[in-house]
Amino acid sequence: MASRHAGEGQYAILEREQRWVLDALPAETADQRMITDGYLVGTRLRLRKIQSDSETIFKLCQKVRVHDGDPELVKITNVYLSLDEYQQVLSLPSAQIIKTRYNFTRAGSAYAIDQFQGRHAGLVLAERELKEFEPTLAIPAFAKSEVTNDDRYSGGSLAFASDEELRQVIGIKKEET
Repeated sequence: MASRHAGEGQYAILEREQRWVLDALPAETADQRMITDGYLVGTRLRLRKIQSDSETIFKLCQKVRVHDGDPELVKITNVYLSLDEYQQVLSLPSAQIIKTRYNFTRAGSAYAIDQFQGRHAGLVLAERELKEFEPTLAIPAFAKSEVTNDDRYSGGSLAFASDEELRQVIGIKKEET
């Protein structure tokens, strides 16, 4: 029988991502969609709304890290929700991230590029899905630095980061008063 613990069981899927910080959005992006993520306070749950020209998708996601402190490898379980279910869960306390996601292909590799908005504005991240034992890529020419194992760039950490922590992560200098 499958384990009945968080991040385990027949519906949990292993997800491995490699991430980079970019200075700007590459020009050749496609398939824009707006993503609103709410990271539920005190949990490993994320409520997501994905809006594209053709549809709106609502998901409740649980991400459980395989190794504490390392965001590269997680067990992910998704539940697709109706609008009514989404609105019910939306009433729970959460920290929000809003971003525009684009598809991007370079040298035969597919990437998701996230351009953040609101208090996260100025941050642009690229990520690429990897198989469990697939070798990582070198830093692509369009990226500034790799942040795959830097927890500060995981969604939950970004959502709950203080303004000062965001200034450090995004690289914005504090305004002089």
